[in-house]
Amino acid sequence: MKLTGVQYEQFREALLSAFPSHANLSQMVRIQFNKNLDVIAMGANLGEIAFNLIGVAEAEGWTDLLLRGAYEARPNNPELKAFAAQLERNQRLENFFPSQSLKSPVASSASNNSPKFEETLGENFLKKQELITLLLACPIMANRASRYNLLRGVRKGEFVTKIARNDVDLIEAENIVNTLLDYAGALEELITLVRRADSGTKALQALETFIRTLV
Repeated sequence: MKLTGVQYEQFREALLSAFPSHANLSQMVRIQFNKNLDVIAMGANLGEIAFNLIGVAEAEGWTDLLLRGAYEARPNNPELKAFAAQLERNQRLENFFPSQSLKSPVASSASNNSPKFEETLGENFLKKQELITLLLACPIMANRASRYNLLRGVRKGEFVTKIARNDVDLIEAENIVNTLLDYAGALEELITLVRRADSGTKALQALETFIRTLV
């Protein structure tokens, strides 16, 4: 997700409202993303740190996840909630937040044909391998850190500890796909997050073309 200049500042102000101290913000980053705030986003003051944190998330492709993590940590903060709702109205994070007032996650365009989509991948080894290769070509999946941050957005992160890690990216991506295929709709949720992170890239276009052949 790419933010406009105004949205960037609104996000920063929302973070400062929800996490008014360095300790608060640092704790959220550690709990939600297992990252050290002092390492990934330095600054002379909290406002600068929050600004740099958003910049890091945007550069690495996990802005959506930063907003989701902050929202989950402080769902009742009015500024954060208003900012999230505004983005939802703009259809930037439609159906992304787990809340009664904000809709729950949606699957990809394959979701209407989820059984067929999953059945095809489960029965056709070559098709599954092609999907894995195309997923790994997407920038958000190619980076190991952003890949696991992305997984935190699927079913509130319940799969992060279930997936076997591997130093070989292709094997790890295969482990991710195989694990998610065991849970109806989970792979589609991952693909939805990839869409949001890598919108407009050639890698995503190739993935979309392939998915249409499956459904």
